[in-house]
Amino acid sequence: MSTVMVTGANRGIGYEHVAQYAQKKWKVIACTRQPEKATELLQLQDKYGTNFIIEELEVTNHKQVDELAEKHNNTAIDILINNAGTGGPKGMPAAMDYQKINSMDYQIWREF
Repeated sequence: MSTVMVTGANRGIGYEHVAQYAQKKWKVIACTRQPEKATELLQLQDKYGTNFIIEELEVTNHKQVDELAEKHNNTAIDILINNAGTGGPKGMPAAMDYQKINSMDYQIWREF
């Protein structure tokens, strides 16, 4: 069975991704900041059972990213859809060279 992990899975495009992959019988790991408030994800979990996993994840929290990576260390993730949005300092695009990149650092290069 193929596995997809989606960040920002509780609404919008992220939600649509998890709903469609679940319908196609993929194992889904749906990541959201507040799983207890993600009622639509909980409904999908009820429908698809153990093949639909909801995980708490704030993508800018490196500790949470590390913990989630460790938890799923033995899971082959075929597709990662990094959909979560973050906020940060705003300004001229040239100023980004001087800003901390934390708000854009999703740890995509981190090994799972």
